[in-house]
Amino acid sequence: NYKVDIYIKSINEKIEMYLDKENYNRVLPGYKISLKGIITNIDQKRNYGSYDEKEYKKQNRIFYNFLGQVIGITEGKIFLLTDIYKLKFIICDFYDKILDKKYSSIIKAMIVGESSQIDDYTKELYKKGGIFHILAISGMHVGILVSFLKKILDKIHMNKNIKNIIVGSILFFYVTLTGASISTLRAALMLTFSECASIFN
Repeated sequence: NYKVDIYIKSINEKIEMYLDKENYNRVLPGYKISLKGIITNIDQKRNYGSYDEKEYKKQNRIFYNFLGQVIGITEGKIFLLTDIYKLKFIICDFYDKILDKKYSSIIKAMIVGESSQIDDYTKELYKKGGIFHILAISGMHVGILVSFLKKILDKIHMNKNIKNIIVGSILFFYVTLTGASISTLRAALMLTFSECASIFN
């Protein structure tokens, strides 16, 4: 199943829903969907020091889980955002076709931030190895992307300011593509301030 955050305007809150792949590929930002199912409370942690799902989701303004089915989809569009997510689905489908499901889920998490298909066993392995952070798009990924882009653009003779604008545009496209988590937004903003400081000396 794929995990989707659904924003409900009337109560200014989000619920988390799991969709089958067929419907997940049809639901994009800006679409209105009709759902039928059960809203449930999020589990609280039972042991001291263990992962607190309720607290984690609360930080993302998600207060309930939803289990059900899609009974209707009305297409809509948000400028650029809808098309960016279409591209995300194309990338996910590409990895699903060329890789085994287990490896595909890992690569999708590392490249486009789609981690909902990683099984619990794999998550536990990465946690024990102390490398779980590479499965969540973070400032590290942003730093690698910017370094890579700069290496390429340094070989092309063009104005420094134009290079910075290109890097900034690609950076915010990537942040949006991967879900715009707090850590990636923070890293993108700090890098943007750094580039602006360079432009204005």
